[in-house]
Amino acid sequence: MPVVENDLLPTIGNAGDVVLADLSYAMYGTPRDIMVAASEHVKFMEDRTAYRVTTSFAFMPWIDAPITLENGWTVSPFVGLQ
Repeated sequence: MPVVENDLLPTIGNAGDVVLADLSYAMYGTPRDIMVAASEHVKFMEDRTAYRVTTSFAFMPWIDAPITLENGWTVSPFVGLQ
């Protein structure tokens, strides 16, 4: 399983600092901001311009409650550890 780090979770040692997630239950929306930057200085000796394009996407689960299985177990694709 991949490990994804971000700076939006609580600091280490607090509840929710580690989240187990099945990202197949997540929706990715359209880009919020697209930023483009150019620099002639990075590749100046090669007579080239370097471009950088960055963006961020909206992310949210497509289910809003835990799932109850036929055997009565309640499961969720997103679990925050205590």
